[in-house]
Amino acid sequence: MKFLSENEGAVEYLSNLIGLRKVVRNLQDITEAFEDDLRNPFGKTVMEWRV
Repeated sequence: MKFLSENEGAVEYLSNLIGLRKVVRNLQDITEAFEDDLRNPFGKTVMEWRV
């Protein structure tokens, strides 16, 4: 956290690596997140787990 607070450019750079953000509440959400990730040609998929 200290690194990110001291390096504003790093936050922007790292946020560009994220292609999709998905909220996961159940198995169906997980399946959809992985399927969407396969179809997305750019970036990483970040899953926010709310189980």
